[in-house]
Amino acid sequence: MQSLYSILKKYKQIILYLICGGVTTCINLGTYFISAHLLKIGVVNSVLIAKIITLICAYLGNRIFVFQSQYKTPQKLIREVCLFYGCRLITTCIDVGIMYVGVLLLGLQDMLVKVFTNVVIIILNFIFSKKIVFKE
Repeated sequence: MQSLYSILKKYKQIILYLICGGVTTCINLGTYFISAHLLKIGVVNSVLIAKIITLICAYLGNRIFVFQSQYKTPQKLIREVCLFYGCRLITTCIDVGIMYVGVLLLGLQDMLVKVFTNVVIIILNFIFSKKIVFKE
């Protein structure tokens, strides 16, 4: 039987990603709620505002804690940042699309759709980050 330490060591990156993902999800949901419900900005614009704030936090968390990126040159940092935000642009489009269909076309409750969307986006972002952005 594996010890708890060996299990944590084996899945360290996934565990750290889930923690960072949980924090950024809270930031995303909180920012969306404030924008959409308190400031009355609208669904799509609130998603975009929440996404911009979340992206900044996500890049720093992923780079420092999860993937521990150690760029050697400014060119590699620029490449990493561009890949990160490029991949996140793809998942932002998916996020907006799911919210648009779920809330505006199907009439579902926006916070429930937003929680579902965040689960999908967290999975996609991990795959993109591990396989494209921060690959070793």
